[in-house]
Amino acid sequence: MLSVSWLARLGFFCSVVLWQIPVSPALSYTSIPLNVTQDSGKVANFLCGVSPETATTRVEFTIHRRHGNYSVLCPGEPMSLPSQGLNGYCEVKGQELRAGWSIAYSSRRDSDTYVVCEPTGLSPTYAYLTVKGNNSYFSAFIGCVVGGFLVILLIFGLAYLGMRRSESLRRCFKGQMTEDDLSTIIED
Repeated sequence: MLSVSWLARLGFFCSVVLWQIPVSPALSYTSIPLNVTQDSGKVANFLCGVSPETATTRVEFTIHRRHGNYSVLCPGEPMSLPSQGLNGYCEVKGQELRAGWSIAYSSRRDSDTYVVCEPTGLSPTYAYLTVKGNNSYFSAFIGCVVGGFLVILLIFGLAYLGMRRSESLRRCFKGQMTEDDLSTIIED
């Protein structure tokens, strides 16, 4: 009997101790990068978040573009490439570790851009950017036609003013003086 009560007490003690130990939840995605379809010239944002944020949680968020591939390792320093309008950042919100990429002005050449989010211990996720072209080609064509018309109008206007004030051009277009032009009638 003594051994049974001792085992029961030990079992009860172990269950109380184990009940008091907090269970660490498994690392999981809280924000997965989503595919983005954007008009040309607009801002495109990608976000990747994992939870819980611990001392060992790491997220590598890589953007693959025609201009090159760039990575942000979180937690860590942000990355900024102003010449390409590209910003990568890391932030901690509560128990969530977030990594993000922002393209300030997307163009049609960015259509093949994709991001890869690779947290430690989780499979990577991917998202793609599709840039829709607005009808800027037609607008540019109309602008060129109107601009060309105005330039031609300006050239002819300046040529007319130049001819009107030029004595040598007037003589050239008047022709030779004849006898009739020289005769004057004098009356007394």
